[in-house]
Amino acid sequence: GDIAPLQAKLVEDRLVERLLVLLEEIRLSLLRCASMLGSGDASVPRLLLAIAEMLDERSSSSLAEILAKLHGSASFEHSPEALPVASPASQPTPPPETTGEMPEGPQQQA
Repeated sequence: GDIAPLQAKLVEDRLVERLLVLLEEIRLSLLRCASMLGSGDASVPRLLLAIAEMLDERSSSSLAEILAKLHGSASFEHSPEALPVASPASQPTPPPETTGEMPEGPQQQA
């Protein structure tokens, strides 16, 4: 079938932009979580940093490089210690269309 109406709806709803905002929020949350874990077992913060780097559109790291970082043979661009832990009050408020609520489906006619 013709996907032009679907593409037009995606553009109209700014779906790509909304998804990019949500992915960036997830990435920043992963970085904050890694920074909050502090010292101790470094495997969990490294895993969170690896996932954050895979979500980062600006990252030029290959999967092999990310795996090396995950195993500790290389370092991540963002060290957990360098990241501030943000309070909920300092979190940006997403635009209304990025609240995570899904639009309702087609209405049933009675």
